[in-house]
Amino acid sequence: MQSAKRQSGTVLIVVIMLLLLASVMTFFTLNVGIFEQHSSGNDLKAKMVGEVAEAGLSQGMEYLHSNPTFLSNTGKWTQCTATDTTFPCGSIPQLTTAGAQRRSTMYRWSGGGYDFDGSGSITGWELKMLPITLPITTTGGGFAVQYGVGAVLCRVAFKTASTDATTCTDNDSASNSSVVTLVSVAKIPSEGASTTVVQSVGSYNLINNLPALPPIVASGSVNIYGTLQVVTNPNAGGTGVPVSIWSPSNSSGHGTANTCYSNDFYTNGTVDWSHAANLPTFPLCDSCNCNPSLSSVTGNSIANHNIDIVDGVDATLNTTGGNAALHVDGDQTKTEFPCDLFQKVFNVQAWEDDFLANGTTAGQDGFCETHLITTYTNPNNTTQIVAMGVDEAYLYANADYITTSSNTYRCVSGCVGTLTADSLRTSAQTVAAASGLVWCQDGSFCAAGTADAPVLVVVDGGTTPSGNVYGLIFLRSTDDRTTYPTSPVIAASSPFPAYTAWPVPHEDAASRLSAATGGNATFNMHANGTVYGSIVLQGSSGHINGTSAVVYNQDLLTNLQNSGSFVKFGGVPGGWNDTTSY
Repeated sequence: MQSAKRQSGTVLIVVIMLLLLASVMTFFTLNVGIFEQHSSGNDLKAKMVGEVAEAGLSQGMEYLHSNPTFLSNTGKWTQCTATDTTFPCGSIPQLTTAGAQRRSTMYRWSGGGYDFDGSGSITGWELKMLPITLPITTTGGGFAVQYGVGAVLCRVAFKTASTDATTCTDNDSASNSSVVTLVSVAKIPSEGASTTVVQSVGSYNLINNLPALPPIVASGSVNIYGTLQVVTNPNAGGTGVPVSIWSPSNSSGHGTANTCYSNDFYTNGTVDWSHAANLPTFPLCDSCNCNPSLSSVTGNSIANHNIDIVDGVDATLNTTGGNAALHVDGDQTKTEFPCDLFQKVFNVQAWEDDFLANGTTAGQDGFCETHLITTYTNPNNTTQIVAMGVDEAYLYANADYITTSSNTYRCVSGCVGTLTADSLRTSAQTVAAASGLVWCQDGSFCAAGTADAPVLVVVDGGTTPSGNVYGLIFLRSTDDRTTYPTSPVIAASSPFPAYTAWPVPHEDAASRLSAATGGNATFNMHANGTVYGSIVLQGSSGHINGTSAVVYNQDLLTNLQNSGSFVKFGGVPGGWNDTTSY
C-alpha cells in the first residue's frame, strides 16, 4: 500500500492540473468574449457609417430635386475621361458589356463643393461634392461623422426604337431624361470606419419639348387683329426655319398685325434688362414692335403670308380642319400637326382620332376628336373611384394649384351618383402657386407667372388674360360630362373588348369635338397684354388684338420645363451598390 504522504502528493498534482485547465478555459472564454465584443462593435460602427452614407444619398437626391434646372446647366458639370478612376467618375465602369464607352460619355458634378472634413476650406475631391446643407455631424454613441456626395450625370440619348439600349450623349442631342449616379462617402474618423455607397436615380420630365413650340399653336383657326406683334421661334421648323403660327386651318387677320424675328422686335422699344441674368437671350420689352416683319396683316387679310405662318393655306389636304398643316418638327416622314395637342405638350394621350363608342371609325382625318376616359382615385378617400378624361386625371395628379369649380364626376365605385371637383383635390392643390402647373378649372385666368418663375397655366374653355403672362398657356377643350354612357356597347371588331360597366376606354359620339373648329376652347387678347412664351389652343382663337404681343422666349420655356413641378426622380432597378471604395 502507498503511504498517505504519496497519496496526498498525487492529489495535489491533479488539483493543480485541474486549476491550470480551468484557467486556460477561463482565458479562452474571455478571449472569445473580447473578440465577439470587437466584432459587435465593428458591426455596429459599420451599420452606423452605412446609415450616414445612405443619409448622404437622400440629401444628394433632395439637393438635385430642389434644383432641377442644374441637370441641364452645362456649366455645373465636367465630362469624365475614360481613364479617370477618381471620385466620383471612377464609380462608373468605362466599358459596357457590349464594349461601348460609358464613363467618358458622362459628366461629374463641378458646380460647387462641400467641406467634407470640416477644415474650413474646400479643396481636392471636396470640389466634386454636392453643396448639401444641414449635414449630420454625429451618430449613435456620439461619434463624429464626415460624409459627402458626388454625382455623375448621364444625359440619355434619344432612341430610334424602344428596344434600343439606353445610352448617354452630349447635351445638344440629349432627350429630356437623365440618369444621375450619386456616390456617397461616409467616415467615422475616430474609429477608422468608412464606406461608400452608390445609387443611380433616373430623372424624367412630365412635359414635352416646350422650347420647340411656335409662339401660337391652335387646332382651329387663328384670328389676329389690331396691332398684334408675334415674335417667332426661329428654329421651330428645324434649324433656321421660323414658325410663328401653326394651325391646320386658315389664319385670318384684320388691322396691321406683324410677325418678326427677335432682333427686329427688341430694337424698336425700351428693353427691360432687369431679368437679363435669367433670360440672357431674350430680355423683356412691353413697348417693342416688329420692324421689319416676316408676315403682316393689311386690311382684312394676311397680305404678306410668309414661311413663318404654317396653316391650312399651305396644304391641299384639307382647309376645313383635320391634319392639314405642314411638317414643322424637322422630321418630314413622321410629324404633321399633332392629332392630340394635350399629348404634344404633356406626353399623355387624352384624345383619339375617330374612335366612336360603337366601335366604328369615320375617316380618320388626323384630328383627335374622341375623348379617352380613365378612372381616378379620390386622394381624400381611396375607396372612391370616379370616371374622367385622361387629361383631367393627369392634371388632378400633377397640378400645383387648381381653382374651384362646379364640375362633377360620375362615380365608378365607393360612392353614389357624382362627386364634386372640390372633393377630389388634395390640400397641396388648394394653395396658389406662383409658378409650375396651374389648372384654371373654372375657366378663369388664375395665374400669370413671372419672368423668374414661369407658369404652365391650363384653362378650361375660353379666357381673356389681362396684363403680362410668363410661360405657356394651354387652352383645354372640355366635353359634356352628362353624356358619359353608363353601358356603352363596343363592337367586337374594335381594338377594345366589349364593356358593360365602368371603366370605359372612350366617351360616346355625342361628346366628340369638331375637326372644323379644332375644339371648343377659345382665346382672346386685348390691349397692353404680352405673353412671353407660347399659347397652345385646342380650338380657335377669338380676337387677338389691340397692342398685345406673343413673344417666343426659349430661355423662359426651358426654365419652365426644368422646374421642380415637372422634373421627377425615381430609383433605377439594380442601381444600388457598395462595391466602390474611396
